[in-house]
Amino acid sequence: HQIRVHMSYSGWPIVGDDMYGGKPLALGDGSVIARQMLHAGLLAFEHPIRGEAMVFTAPLPADMAAAAAHLRAQGVVPVHVEGTVPLSRFGL
Repeated sequence: HQIRVHMSYSGWPIVGDDMYGGKPLALGDGSVIARQMLHAGLLAFEHPIRGEAMVFTAPLPADMAAAAAHLRAQGVVPVHVEGTVPLSRFGL
């Protein structure tokens, strides 16, 4: 929720987040993405008891990958779906 609020406040609402000003995204093939385009591709933290690194990854859903490809093809803005932390830091 906080990510959605902050993104909207900064003028970049999440695609499909109608509560905070995000609009659906129409793709070139006529399909429309109306759900929130918010995805956690990597979650990493230190286990609170064992102290070991806990790393969970999830691939980008197909509809989000299609949306990213569509936006790249439009050339409106650069679209990056990679993480900002090198995965090698987590042994990946």
